[in-house]
Amino acid sequence: MPQGNAIYLTDAEDMLYYASFSGEGAVVISDSIRIIFTDGRYAEAAEKECIGFEIRQISDAYEVLKSLNLEICVQEDHISLSAFERLKEKVGSVKASGIKFDDLRSVKDECEIKS
Repeated sequence: MPQGNAIYLTDAEDMLYYASFSGEGAVVISDSIRIIFTDGRYAEAAEKECIGFEIRQISDAYEVLKSLNLEICVQEDHISLSAFERLKEKVGSVKASGIKFDDLRSVKDECEIKS
């Protein structure tokens, strides 16, 4: 991720792979920020399973994302047009990431190959 950008993950497989989060919501990752936005059904499990991530209520997402002052890059294949437009309206600096996370997950490092 380039400096000043954060990725906004909404795909269930990507949230599980990059954050160990198996609930509903969104995961935001930048070079210095790790946040999971979810609701009360998943917050307790996320706190236990997602080490190194701040757990926030999904209802706070727009306010928190805007306060980060980062360009938010969304997974265009996993967000509706209306959700994208609402995010852009509420947060400001939002764009499609163009990153194919399926391709990134398919490349394994040595530790992943051994396990």
